Amino acid sequence: MSSNLIAAENLAQAIRQVARKAHTEEDLRVGVEQALSATMQALKLTATPEYEKTTLSGSADAVYGHVVIEYKRPGRMAEKDYPIKLAEQIARYLTDQARRAGGRPKQAEALEKMIGIGLDGEQILFLRYSATGRKRESPLDFRSLTDFGSLAGLPGGFQMVGPVPVGKESIELLLLYLRSLSRKPLTPEALAADFGPQGDVAPKLVNVFYTALQAHRDHPRVATFFAEWERIFGIVYGEELGKAQKDAPELAALYSPPFHPPRVRGGLRGG
Repeated sequence: MSSNLIAAENLAQAIRQVARKAHTEEDLRVGVEQALSATMQALKLTATPEYEKTTLSGSADAVYGHVVIEYKRPGRMAEKDYPIKLAEQIARYLTDQARRAGGRPKQAEALEKMIGIGLDGEQILFLRYSATGRKRESPLDFRSLTDFGSLAGLPGGFQMVGPVPVGKESIELLLLYLRSLSRKPLTPEALAADFGPQGDVAPKLVNVFYTALQAHRDHPRVATFFAEWERIFGIVYGEELGKAQKDAPELAALYSPPFHPPRVRGGLRGG
């Protein structure tokens, strides 16, 4: 069994234990947050929650970035129609959060990245928004709540998973959503920081490639491939080749020694 599954099973057990002893919503929140914090530390997940975060519709119990968790006293989710009421409450919180993104297109985009969670210690539900109404992928079955989209005058609507018992599968999904908070955004700035010349990866990788290329520069296939690259490069960039050759030393300096770029003209050779 993987460490994630073990963590999910242990956390589910801890949540159920808290629920058996909790008398109020606050008892549950404090106990679950302590167990959740310990699990996230064990999994090396970084996220700083905000508690009682005020929105236009009220105060969200715990906000982990784009994940909103709303706690209810144990057993509340078993009450008839209550999960729907809770889902509506969470949908309003998520919509309030998304309004900060700007106009309606940006609100819809922001909402699609958010996850709402309702938890009473015995059962758990998940809420997500889809601008198209298409069901979002999940290991658990969806129940569609499409009429919630009108809360912000947006297309599509919210979809609910659950409520389902607190167990290994449902808590694994909770941890999956929280794990996504640790992922770096796929933005030009984030990619440049990790894979640009100022990062740790690119200078090592460029030098490894260059060293291997230099070691085999006399191999016929290497020379053939380089000649073909040079031909295509010349067709695409034309007169810009001269500027590329002029800028090559500056580019090489970014990647530190021993990298020295080959001349663009005159075949495959160093210097």
